[in-house]
Amino acid sequence: MTSLSTNTTGLAHKDSPRYEKPRALQEAITQGFASGKAKNIDIQAIKEKAKQQAGYTAR
Repeated sequence: MTSLSTNTTGLAHKDSPRYEKPRALQEAITQGFASGKAKNIDIQAIKEKAKQQAGYTAR
């Protein structure tokens, strides 16, 4: 069980770990939108590169 820091009212404090992940996720989303329009990706190339990096060889 995770303990949360609390203020005098007993509510979770905004600097507690409970708020860290959603805040980081929101920051990543904001940066993504600010980076501009999405580009097309070649999923097959990504898969092939991952297989090569993992040392996978087709038989």
